[in-house]
Amino acid sequence: MSDADSFFDTSVLLSLLSEDSNKADRVEELLAERGTISVQVLSEFAAIALRKLKMPLSEVREILVTVRAVCNVEPITLATRTRP
Repeated sequence: MSDADSFFDTSVLLSLLSEDSNKADRVEELLAERGTISVQVLSEFAAIALRKLKMPLSEVREILVTVRAVCNVEPITLATRTRP
């Protein structure tokens, strides 16, 4: 991940589901500019979407496929956890 990359956390992805269309649209714009996301964030998003929001698995998968297509996906390793 370069210093210029945006890193998206779980709350940003959950904003895609916001009833506030301005907020959801802004997140879509940010994602379109590309950035980095971690496997942990993808997992957290899926868990919340499925368990708390009761979204169908097919919808969650569709969102995750789209996010993975536009973002660099970083595994969680000791190196990523110790970055300043």
